[in-house]
Amino acid sequence: MERNLEIPEKIRRFTDNTMARLAAMNLSDFVNEELMEPAGYLLKNRGKLLRPALVFLGADYIEAEDIDAYTGIAEAVELLHASSLVHDDIIDKDMVRRGKPSTNAKYGNEAAILAGNALISRAIQSASPYGSEVVEAISKTAMKMCAGEMLDFKYQNMDGVPEIEDYINAAGLKSSSLIGTSTSIAAVYNHNKKSSELYDFGFLLGTAFQIRDDIIDFSGESMSGRRRLNIVNCIMENNGIKEEDAMLKAAEMNVRYVEDAISRLSDKANSRLFVEYAEKVAVRKNEIESLAVEKE
Repeated sequence: MERNLEIPEKIRRFTDNTMARLAAMNLSDFVNEELMEPAGYLLKNRGKLLRPALVFLGADYIEAEDIDAYTGIAEAVELLHASSLVHDDIIDKDMVRRGKPSTNAKYGNEAAILAGNALISRAIQSASPYGSEVVEAISKTAMKMCAGEMLDFKYQNMDGVPEIEDYINAAGLKSSSLIGTSTSIAAVYNHNKKSSELYDFGFLLGTAFQIRDDIIDFSGESMSGRRRLNIVNCIMENNGIKEEDAMLKAAEMNVRYVEDAISRLSDKANSRLFVEYAEKVAVRKNEIESLAVEKE
């Protein structure tokens, strides 16, 4: 099962342009070198670009005339995502991110906290030319992500694992809310009536994506190296079942969320790219079975 999702060819140049802009940020963006270096560190280490891709796919869905005009919004959501990763690594005491030392491992917790804060500020700055409604959507999403991170921290420090619905709620706030904002933000900017369905689509897809990532992480780690806060672990411990059965149940949940997400799209004529991308997030039974064979 591939970790990265291939970006549709139609929008790849827009996501590449967004990443180039992020990697090129300099002193004018972060005031001084002391802040610029840790704040820009993660931006130069390219991630999946899922969120910028979804911004442009959302613009395509509502038939926006100039998709490139949404680069600033795509930049804002990726900056907000980067800030959450920096803060998440501090809280989780993770020393590696995207195959390299995490920001906190390289620069220390204090500098990483300030870098994460700076990335949030820069996200709002990138969103501001698009008006108050876009800035409000970005700001509300940042608040939800913080609330989700608080729940995540709470559950990591409890005895045992949370109920499955509690884990899904925390993942929704921490991760899915930004996916929902990414898919719908072009419609928000255009006062397009499809903004609500696009948010629901993205939120559900974001939950499916989190479950997918959990399955990948669970299957790729030894028992001693696993995070307790993982949907597969929650299913296994709450239901008293074996690893492979828990992974299969997680995959079933993932597929249900993907199908529910797709069902929210009312414009079937313009939904092809969204549907194709969403279907790549689905984890099929045969993939789980192949993972189980690889581990034997």
